[in-house]
Amino acid sequence: MRVLAIGDIHGRNYWKSIPFSEFDRVVFLGDYLDSARLSNDVILRNLKDLIELQARYSHIDFLIGNHDLQYLTGYAITGYRPSYEEIAMDLLLKLKWSYAKEIDSVLYTHAGLLKKFYSLLPNHQSN
Repeated sequence: MRVLAIGDIHGRNYWKSIPFSEFDRVVFLGDYLDSARLSNDVILRNLKDLIELQARYSHIDFLIGNHDLQYLTGYAITGYRPSYEEIAMDLLLKLKWSYAKEIDSVLYTHAGLLKKFYSLLPNHQSN
């Protein structure tokens, strides 16, 4: 199975040149928002385009990143833009995302998992 993982978009559109039909699964790893160099309009347009991409392909999954989650939780981190908070929240609610995705026994996440998660797995042995 050919799987492509794409991390930290941060408003950029480099993903638009990817031939998605050549992969069995595609996982975007989060951080669609916030950029030190791009305008609000560019970042939000890119997020809208990702939502449209998700509607066209059923083999593409989207994970949530910390730069995205802050607009849904109100807990601001570096890069937070109050100027597009409301629009970002509305768009993120349209994107069908998850915290993690398992494909062929590989777990994809944005930034890892807490140690407690591993203790909940069956057959886990503590090191």
